Amino acid sequence: MSQTPAASVIIPCLNEEDNLPGVLDALLAQDLPRASFEIVLVDGGSRDRSVEVAEERGVRVIASPRGVSVQRNRGAAEARAPVLVFLDADCLVQTDWLRLGLRQMEDAALAGGPILVPAGGSWVARAWGFHNSVRSRLLADVPGQVFRLIATANLFVRRDVFEHVGGFDESLSSGEDFFFCYQVDRLGKSVVFDDKVPVCHLGQPQTLRGFFREQVWHSNLEVWRRLRSGDGPKRGTSARRFGLVTAALLIALVVCGVVSAVFGTPWPLTGAGAAFLALPAALSFRTCARAGQWRPFIPLAAIYLVYGLARALYLLGLCRLGYRRS
Repeated sequence: MSQTPAASVIIPCLNEEDNLPGVLDALLAQDLPRASFEIVLVDGGSRDRSVEVAEERGVRVIASPRGVSVQRNRGAAEARAPVLVFLDADCLVQTDWLRLGLRQMEDAALAGGPILVPAGGSWVARAWGFHNSVRSRLLADVPGQVFRLIATANLFVRRDVFEHVGGFDESLSSGEDFFFCYQVDRLGKSVVFDDKVPVCHLGQPQTLRGFFREQVWHSNLEVWRRLRSGDGPKRGTSARRFGLVTAALLIALVVCGVVSAVFGTPWPLTGAGAAFLALPAALSFRTCARAGQWRPFIPLAAIYLVYGLARALYLLGLCRLGYRRS
């Protein structure tokens, strides 16, 4: 009879032939006995060699309908271990990643770590990575906020907790991991964020266009509605507030532009434009001040501007993106 593994690493996959060799080889190089963990690749109908790449490395492959929540839940149902570990198919891990993550699970119900950008990435990726690093330092030890730092690209959870919550909500097209972590936190379970358990996200957007599209996809009114309708504290809605404020400023910018055109004066448009740009500049100033680093100020302000626009245009119903690849 085969040994029950301590952890099941579940990877949803869709056309990840280019990333999978490095991702799987890094997992197979973990400094734990191979029998102590299993790797479950849940394929959503890849048309490239993703399945073959996994099978060549002896990785267990499960076919599933397409959809990140569906695939992750399917993987969890087939997994054999008491600890479920979720990793994206474009995330590289260090050799001690699984060992250190499992150490946290000795006392925690849910754990995760940083999602880093690759070295040598574009200024867009570096600026967003700087934002995330500062955010992590600020929230990692704040009760009731730690869950906001954990995503399914790097998530450890006890099986009994996963089943109690009901897994990932398959009706949500995005934000399902945030809502899942929120539900675990509401149970009063121990949630841990460990900066010693990072992954490197190879799929981090490198252009403003890619970053904009990702942020529109991350926007999801249904998640925000559920957060507002819950009977617990309303946590994790800062992205929605930022989007609402940016939307209001955007509307004011358009109105003032019309007024300036009708009356032949630039001042209404100039004032509205200054207010519109002041918000991301102020946020960038705050982040840089907290970190004590000023070099990223301009790139970060640009990133915050695009972030706000993506959320605002989504809320205004002017921009919608369909399902994004696993």
